[in-house]
Amino acid sequence: MKKIIYMLILIFLLPSVAFSTTFDIKDIANQIQIEDNEFLENMDIEEMLVDLQKGDFSFDYKKVYASIGDFIFREIKSCFPLIIQIIAIAILGALIKNLQDSFDSG
Repeated sequence: MKKIIYMLILIFLLPSVAFSTTFDIKDIANQIQIEDNEFLENMDIEEMLVDLQKGDFSFDYKKVYASIGDFIFREIKSCFPLIIQIIAIAILGALIKNLQDSFDSG
C-alpha cells in the first residue's frame, strides 16, 4: 500500500520538482523497494522513474493488474489453512446443533 502512495506522489509531484531540484532516482527506487517489496514485484521501479523523469512514461495496466492479482492470490493462499479450519469448525458446530435438536424433541 505504501508503494501505491509513493507512486501517486511521484506521478503528481515529480514533473514540478524534477526541474527545480536534483535527486537520485536510484535512492527513491531503493526506498520504494525497501518499503514494500511484495506488491509490485513484476515492475521495475527505477525504470519507471527514469521514464517518468524523461517524459516517456507509459502506464502498463496489465502489469499492475497482474501484480494486484498475484498479491491477492498470495494472501488467499497463505490464509487457506485458516479458512479450512473455520469451515471445519462451522460444520462440526452444525452437526452438534443438529444432534442436540434431535435429542431435545424426543
